[in-house]
This record gives sequence, structure tokens and C-alpha cells, in this order.
Amino acid sequence: MKFRERLLLLMMFIALPPLIFLSIADHIFLRELGEELSIRTHNNLVQDAQNELRQLVDSYARIMEREISLVSLLLYIQTEEAQRRLNAPLPLKYSESNNAPSLEHYPPLLTPHSTSEPSLNFEQHSIYLPPGVSAIDVDEEISRLDDFDDVLKKLHTTEGDIILWQYISLKSGVHLNFPGNSYIPEGYDARKRSWFQETINEAILGSSKSSVSREGTIKDEVRWFPLIVDSLTGQVTMTATLPIRNANDEIIGVSGIDLKLTEILSSGRLPSQWSNSRLLLIALANTNTLEPYNPAAGDIPTPVIIADTELQNEQLDWKLQLNIHPLVIESTNVRNKLIEDMLDQNSGIMNVMQNEKQAVWGYASIGPRACLLVMVPFNEIDERASVIRSIAEEKTWQLIRISTVVLIGVIILVIVLAWSRSRTVTEPILRMARAAERIASGDLDTQVHLPRRSDEIGQLANTFNAMVPKLQDHLRLSESIDLAMQVQQALLPEKPPVFHDLDIAGCSLYCDETGGDYYDFITFENAPHPTLGVAIGDVVGHGIAAALLMATTRALLRVHVISPDDLKTIFKSLNAHLCESRFAGKFMTLFYMNITQSGQQNSQLNLNYISAGHDPALVYDMDRRVFTELSGTDIPLGVLHDWPYSGAKSTSITPGKILFFGTDGIWETRNENRDFYGKERLQQIIRKNSHRSASSIADVILNDIANFRNTSLQEDDITLIIIKYDLNNTTQSHASTQPNF
Repeated sequence: MKFRERLLLLMMFIALPPLIFLSIADHIFLRELGEELSIRTHNNLVQDAQNELRQLVDSYARIMEREISLVSLLLYIQTEEAQRRLNAPLPLKYSESNNAPSLEHYPPLLTPHSTSEPSLNFEQHSIYLPPGVSAIDVDEEISRLDDFDDVLKKLHTTEGDIILWQYISLKSGVHLNFPGNSYIPEGYDARKRSWFQETINEAILGSSKSSVSREGTIKDEVRWFPLIVDSLTGQVTMTATLPIRNANDEIIGVSGIDLKLTEILSSGRLPSQWSNSRLLLIALANTNTLEPYNPAAGDIPTPVIIADTELQNEQLDWKLQLNIHPLVIESTNVRNKLIEDMLDQNSGIMNVMQNEKQAVWGYASIGPRACLLVMVPFNEIDERASVIRSIAEEKTWQLIRISTVVLIGVIILVIVLAWSRSRTVTEPILRMARAAERIASGDLDTQVHLPRRSDEIGQLANTFNAMVPKLQDHLRLSESIDLAMQVQQALLPEKPPVFHDLDIAGCSLYCDETGGDYYDFITFENAPHPTLGVAIGDVVGHGIAAALLMATTRALLRVHVISPDDLKTIFKSLNAHLCESRFAGKFMTLFYMNITQSGQQNSQLNLNYISAGHDPALVYDMDRRVFTELSGTDIPLGVLHDWPYSGAKSTSITPGKILFFGTDGIWETRNENRDFYGKERLQQIIRKNSHRSASSIADVILNDIANFRNTSLQEDDITLIIIKYDLNNTTQSHASTQPNF
């Protein structure tokens, strides 16, 4: 098989599987995307419908609340006027009026319990006295309320559509009713009604928040009774009451207004697409008795239906439920949530399963322990969303079919182009491959000439030709760096010297091929007493420049330290030479010490040292287990040409001491958390391993640094010298050039 045919197959093998794979992945992605979009669209539409339902219920509830708030205001005015009259001076003698219109002027829903037809008067109130109450005993109170009709008529005119009765009931038994009527059920006594007793009891027990002011302003709160059956009409009403107080803030009666639920709930509109929805007025009642819920009595609340609706021609037509019955809720969680929100007067939306059918319930509070509830079958909300979802899925499959046709066309195009263009690709590539083989064999003068190619292959050939000289430069640079590393390693001591019961170890570990750390040992043959010079330094930075400055300093130090005397002059000369050199921006810290044996019979060693900006050397007393520092006050070499170095300092040591010299690469080592190794940890390692030889201590320190650094890279050169002065130590002068890790 020809190479061109093989290349064709190779290109097809390379191009087609990913293309097919991407196409399949694209189909899967489009299908999943379509499903995801359709599901999200469906869910969003359902959520929008639920939000619309919630807003609708909230809006309707707010309308009802505004009506109720207005009635509360009217009740405050009515109570204020009643209190003012009852607490005012006695008027002229009360005179009766029997002007009463026929029942035909009253709304047709008002019907009495008995067959007797009541006579109603919208111009004058009526006074009723229960059995056992004499008119003579209450004549004064009746007289005080004689001119109350104008106030009652104005209040009734304001909200006449929803007000059923306005009344003033006193503890004395007087019951003022408006509009006036000639019929009250036999044995009726307002003082025995639940609204009267509960209002009085709450006021007496102090449940009301305040009382009457000097001007007579009402401070009590309106008390609402959502489940009161009117004694005259038999209708379920909502009753609002306020206690009436005398000038001594004593409760003397109750002022009340009865509202017609049929009129309160006569407005409201649900969307036409929710044709099977129900709109309910529900309240909390005692679970056992279905009486109004009283939390003070320890009742267990249950939701009951007060009124129900059916949607007819888009207009709500309320049908009053005279026989109150509980709202059936299958789910305990839904039931508890609804009761909790009704108690807290919160609105909400819930998905509910009733009779194996899903529905959406939206509800909003219209006062204490009562709310509006809209039940919408879920299929009515879901219907429009399902249509949109079907459209999205159909569009997705159309995209998949189109992409399949495009895939087949692309496969055919790839085959044709691969066959026609394979030769133009293979020939220059083969030429570059042969040139690469020659370079690999060592011919670095090889070039690839493609004068007619200005495309990417031509650019590749030009890049290939430009790479060869750079490869030669990098090869020469690598060889130079290797040579510099070998030279620098050769400048460091191969092994420490042997000197007067001293166990000596030194080590330098660079973070690059070459570094700027330096240490050295110098012996003096012509000194009057045996003397050992110890030097350690640190050049700022790394690399070739730092290595050259280190080598220069080593050479200058060995030239100037002919004798161990006058270290101040030696450092001034070193500083002058380094300042005059061309190492711009480079300087070096240096610590130098002469260790001198004082005499044959004396075990004391004299230390003469000077420091040019280097960290202090450490002296560890193995007997006392304490550290002292040997520090200097001068600046690094190569900074200021005329710096007056302060001169050497002197001290002495006896056996049982360890000298430690190091560069900042030790205690400034960082771990992966960027924490420093620190001098305290270094001192702990020396203290813990002081019984070991100098080389062993050095190895332990380097191993501990490596363990502390863990996976972090070494960022600075590490150099250390350990000199242990111990007459009992038989091992002396060991070099540790590499750590054991």
C-alpha cells in the first residue's frame, strides 16, 4: 500500500472517529438540552401560574381586608359616639317613635326565623329589653342614646352594602339595634351571645391593650368573630365588637357591627382557563365542636368551610354554607402547614393530592384565623406548560435530524479532501523528518528548504531551520553551566581539616546548578599558635553571577589572610575590591573566625571573629544546654566603599561546646503552607542531637529541613558548618557534602 493511501486512511482514522463521536455527543447533548429546556420551561410556566394564583388570592384578600379595615374604623366611630353619650349629662326625657318602613326596603336575603314579618326602620333605631329588665330601671341609658340615629345612618350609608346590623348592647340589658325592627326572637338576650361575653371577658381580664383617654378616644382593639349566626336572619355573619367604657374606665357594654358575608364575598374574578376552580372562605374552629377556635381554651384547631363558590360565566356567585363542615385534607403535612399559616396570618401556595388528583392551593389571610382558599386542578395549570414543552421537544428533534445530515456531508468532504491534499502534506513532512534524523545523528548544520510554501508547513520549516542554531546555543550554554558547577564545587573544601580535638563538618547545598553560598577552612603554618580560619558567606541571588562573586571573594580572602592578625584591615580590603568590581547590584555577607589553641596545657580555645552583615554564629553549651550568639554590627561586603569595619571581637570556649555557622537558607526554608523553618527549630535539633558527631548533626539538620519542606521546592542555597569541641570525642573532622535524603 502506498504511503499516500496509508496517509489517507490515517487522516480518515484521525478525523472521522472524533467527528462521529462529537456528532453522537452533539446529538445526546441536543436531546438532553431539549429535555432540560422543555422541563425548565414547563416548570417556569407552572411556577408563573402558581405565582399568578398567589397574587390573585393576595389581591382579593387585600380587598377584603380593606373592607374589614373600613368597618373597623366605622366601629371605632360608633363606639366613640356611644361612649360620649353614655358618659354625658342626662338629656331630656326619652320619647318613643314608631315610624317603621315595610320589610320590602330591606335586602331580600334578610329573613326572620319565625313566620312573623319584622318591621324595619332605616331612619330610627329600635330598643329591645330582654325578659326581666324593666324599662324604668334603664330609662336613663335609653335617654342618653336617644339622638344616636344620625350617627348610625351616616355610618350605615358608608358601607350599607355589607353592614347587616349596628347595635349597642349594655350590661343593663338595653339592646339598641339599627336599622330598627319590630321583631326579635323570643327569649333573645344579647348578654348571653358569644360575641358579647367574649368581648366583656377579654376586657375584664386585661387582654385589651388600653382604655379610654380623657377626651374619650377609644384605645381598645376591635374583636372579630368570623362564625356568628344572626339570630334574626339565620345567616352566618362576621361580627366586629368593641367594649364600651364609662368615665371610670369600667366596662358597661359592647358596640358591634354584623357584616353580610354574601356581600363581602360578592366580588372577585378568576382566570377563565381555571374553569374547574373552587374559591373558599375558611376559618379555624374547634375540632370536636366546630365552634369558633379559642386558643385560650386549649382547643385543637381544624379548618372549616364558611363559604364556597363555583365559577359561572367568569363571575363568582357565593353560596353560603349554613351547615359548617371541616375542610377535608388528606395530607397531615399540608393540614399542619395550612393551620400554622392561618394562625400566623401568612399567605402561601401548596401542591396537594386530593382523591388521587393533584391540585394547587393558594391561600391568603383576611384576619385572625380566617383566609381565602383557591383550589385549582393541576391539569389546568399544567396544560399550557405541556404544550410549550411539546413544541420544545419537537424543535430539538428537528435540530438532531439536521445535524445528522450535516455529519454525513462532512464525512464525505473529509474523505475527498484527504485524498486530494495528502500529497501536498506528506512530501514536506517527509523532508523535515529526514532533516530531523540528521540532526539527531549530530549534524547541526542541516536545513530544510521549502521556498514555495508560505502556509503553515512553510512556517514549520522556517521554525525548524531557526531551531537548529538555538539548539547549538543551548547546548553550549548547558556545557558552560556544567563546567561552572564543577569549578564551583571544586572551590569548596573537599574535607574539613584536622585540628586540636575538634570534630568539624561542613556542607553546601545549592538550589540551582550554581549558587552564591560559600564556606572555607584556612590553616596557618607560620602562626605562633595553632590557628584554624573558618569562613562562611552568602551572595545575594543565585546563578552564574552569584557563583562568580563567591569565587572572587574566596580568592581575595585567601590572598589577604596570610596571617590571622588584623581582621579589620582584611575586611576593609575585601570590601574595597568588591566595590570596585563590576558585579552591579551584587553584595555578600561574610562571617570569619580564627580558632586558636592557647597552649599545650590549656584546653581553652580562643575565638577571634568578624561579621560583615552575616547572621550570628551559635555557641551551644552541652552542659548548660543553652545557646549564645556571636554577632557583628558591620554591613555586607560590596555595599559602601568607605565603610569603617569595627574590627574583630574575641571570646573563648572550653570543651563541651558546639559552634554552628549557617546561611539564611536554613531558617528561611518554607513548607507548602509558607511557614518558616526558623531558628528555634534549628536549635532544638542541635540540642537534641548534641551527643552525635558533627557530621551526624549536619545530616540530621539537612534531613529535618527536607522533611519540613516536604513537596515545596528549595528556594535558597543552604550552607552550614558545625564544629564540636569535645575531648572525649574520638571522631574528628568529617565532611558532609550531601544530605542523606
